[in-house]
Amino acid sequence: IRERDPTDRIALGPDRAHAHARLRTARRGTGDSHVGARDRGRGVDSLVPDSGNGVIAVSSLVNWIEKSPYSLALGVALDELKEGSARLRLPYIESNSNPGGVLHGGVAASLSVIAAHAVARYALGDEAGPFHTVDFQVNYLAAAKEEAVLAEAVLDRRGKELCFVSVYVRTQAEGKPIEHANVAVRGRFAAEPAELFESAGDHGQADPGPMGPNIGLVPFIGNRGISVEHMTGGTSRLVMPWRESNADASGGLHEGAVLALLD
Repeated sequence: IRERDPTDRIALGPDRAHAHARLRTARRGTGDSHVGARDRGRGVDSLVPDSGNGVIAVSSLVNWIEKSPYSLALGVALDELKEGSARLRLPYIESNSNPGGVLHGGVAASLSVIAAHAVARYALGDEAGPFHTVDFQVNYLAAAKEEAVLAEAVLDRRGKELCFVSVYVRTQAEGKPIEHANVAVRGRFAAEPAELFESAGDHGQADPGPMGPNIGLVPFIGNRGISVEHMTGGTSRLVMPWRESNADASGGLHEGAVLALLD
């Protein structure tokens, strides 16, 4: 951060190897440790050929979906995963809510991006990783108050590197749509990590205004560690420190946590 932002407020994550576990295994020349047993509790196969020449070890994909620290913090569970579609379930948890028990928009957005990645990673195969979201458009349609929700993702189109996915988030009991997202996910096929751009900084003012101190009191926001440094005069600056509970399975920052900050 080049200009007025103080760098000592930002805790960097630990140095990491390549984020994609299967690629690290391949580069070491070692065997793949993924389990080949079928998950009998859900509609998920353990090893599924894609429409190209590669395969996806679904055990590793399920692990990314459910066992990433951020997914664990939210309570995400996989109900179904098959070619071209996926369904995720999220129980009502107070820590995912706004005041009054309404599901936070950042949670719904996070669920959508996880569901979209599930479909895209299944379609492209392990060798396409690492993966990242290149486009995300979201519409919030209604509120879900103190109830479980489902995210249903469908593959609209698959290209060589890109998958375009539509996701609906609905209440589990009544099927009421609460959010719709269009997501584009890219497989980088072992490309070098993307360049990280530095912020040019802003005016440097630090006035949280009358509402800023209350933002962190929202359970979901407080659990992400998000705080407001400035929120007045038509501009705002929020900070989200590194936390293990905001990570994905590779140890990097989970894209859902980034969406929570943007939301």
